[in-house]
Amino acid sequence: MPRWPEMTLEERFWSKVNKEGPIPDCSPGLGPCWIWMGVKRPNGYGTFHVNRRRVGAHRFSWELTNGKIPDGLELDHLCRIRWCVNPKHLEPVTRRVNFLRGESKWARTHITGICQRGHKALRVTPAGTQACIECIHMKNARRKKL
Repeated sequence: MPRWPEMTLEERFWSKVNKEGPIPDCSPGLGPCWIWMGVKRPNGYGTFHVNRRRVGAHRFSWELTNGKIPDGLELDHLCRIRWCVNPKHLEPVTRRVNFLRGESKWARTHITGICQRGHKALRVTPAGTQACIECIHMKNARRKKL
């Protein structure tokens, strides 16, 4: 294999991709993930250096095959695998949609209407977030004891 200075940017990128990754359990119809074999951040997203600048490997893959990511949108991994760079597994969505599709405890709370402690008494705050009435009462009771 030629050394990376002799390779084009695309060749260097694709040399770090394994296109025979697993088929995601959540969406088997998508086909196999393309696994990023290069450097990964602690959060699992792959990174790639372009002109001494670090970019997301999944973002680079999308832009190579589909063009610029539309303004105001970010890429959501439909396969739920952060180190996947298969452009067919990526979809440009708003930050809110990406958050709600995610697997964080806050997203689950928002979707299910149940807080992390299992209470079902959620209300929407003036800021647009959700707050659990029971948890607020428990917190206020602890403050009164102090």
